[in-house]
Amino acid sequence: MVNHYVRLTEKTHKLEEELRGVISPAYLDSLLGNLPLWVDAARREQLRWGIFPYNMS
Repeated sequence: MVNHYVRLTEKTHKLEEELRGVISPAYLDSLLGNLPLWVDAARREQLRWGIFPYNMS
């Protein structure tokens, strides 16, 4: 989880200019503000991957 959120944070910062042209600036600002919180939570082992099986019938 930590690696995922660290990479996502780095990539989002790297592509920030480009992203501002295709998604809401408010959403991007929120994302950039919140990603460090997700990284921190993952480092403190408060996040886990999970699989939720379901039946669509």
